[in-house]
Amino acid sequence: MWLKADGFTDLLWGWWQGVEVRGRASVRLVTKMKVLKQKIKVWNREVFGRLEANKNSVLQQVEFWDGGGKGEEPV
Repeated sequence: MWLKADGFTDLLWGWWQGVEVRGRASVRLVTKMKVLKQKIKVWNREVFGRLEANKNSVLQQVEFWDGGGKGEEPV
């Protein structure tokens, strides 16, 4: 899903290049990966939102309309 988002690979490359770390290669790799993980988490929330909550909301709406619109309207 991420790789299909427009500009994600360029964004990822920019984040990777933007992290300056000194030390052995293994330390640089681990540090960059940790920073990248946090940036991806934030980006994912901003771009895709909370998918599980959105999914549940849509399913409630489908159930409401499948039932002929009877009962309480979903939030």
